[in-house]
Amino acid sequence: MDKDALQCLPDCSGHGTFDVDTHTCTCHARWSGDDCSKEVCDLDCGPHGRCVGESCVCDPGWTGEYCTSKLCDASCSDH
Repeated sequence: MDKDALQCLPDCSGHGTFDVDTHTCTCHARWSGDDCSKEVCDLDCGPHGRCVGESCVCDPGWTGEYCTSKLCDASCSDH
């Protein structure tokens, strides 16, 4: 296969290698999915967060180690 053809193959999101024979990505450790774009994480960040590395990144309005605490509206601190 020439160099130009290789450039057209999927890059597996930069987290795996593409197998030309099976037409699938083989993901590096801690990555999964058809295109190796989903980071494998041992943390359950629930419906209000996502795992990045070894910790949860919470959606806006949510906080806590596992994104389980809703932040109070800023106007609540007035009273």
